[in-house]
Amino acid sequence: MTSYPFGGHHAMEISGEIREVIGLTEKKPTMPADDKGAVQGDELAAIKAWADAFDAAHAGGAHEGHGDAGGGHKH
Repeated sequence: MTSYPFGGHHAMEISGEIREVIGLTEKKPTMPADDKGAVQGDELAAIKAWADAFDAAHAGGAHEGHGDAGGGHKH
């Protein structure tokens, strides 16, 4: 990542994806790949705080022009 806000048509999904892969959702963590669920304690709290702040900034218009990716498209 070399810019902010992040680029690409899925960029605004980053906070949700991060939450999911490190286990901040109902799903089991899938990252880090070599030690799933290793992110815990203060590190996990810091990442959650970043994801919450990213979402709040997006909701507040900080990422103007970087909409959410629409469904129904294929890669």
